[in-house]
Amino acid sequence: MVSVARDNTPDGTIVRTDQVISDYQTITLASDVTISTVLPGGRRLVVDPGAQIAPGQPICHFGVVTGESCGTVERINNGWFTMHNGVVSRKGDSGGPVYTLADNGTAVIAGLFNSTWGDLPAAVSWQSTSQQAQADTVATGTIVDVAATDTQPSTN
Repeated sequence: MVSVARDNTPDGTIVRTDQVISDYQTITLASDVTISTVLPGGRRLVVDPGAQIAPGQPICHFGVVTGESCGTVERINNGWFTMHNGVVSRKGDSGGPVYTLADNGTAVIAGLFNSTWGDLPAAVSWQSTSQQAQADTVATGTIVDVAATDTQPSTN
């Protein structure tokens, strides 16, 4: 069940680089569901609140349709970023994790896959999205831990 959601992604229009994009849903899981922080390829997905991304930095995306693809951050915008040099996506990949690879083999979440802007895959920033989700859950009285179950920092 969706507990809180926000999506201001423009439909069919050009997104300005200064435009704030927020696109997420939090869900309530049944009590018998076990949460896993392991990606299908075996990497642990972790949250590092201090992690930053920068243009040219290596980045990966896991999509349900395309699987894992890696490339580099192309541009940082206002709460979202674009990727190139190997990151691929198809319809159905939305919401998949976008992450950097830490030296210890873990995947540090950097964002959630959103869409393709022009020819470039784009993601909403994990930092911006988790801050917005926390604010929205407080406003609605919903208790949601958007930080995930594992918050061990990376060792980049």
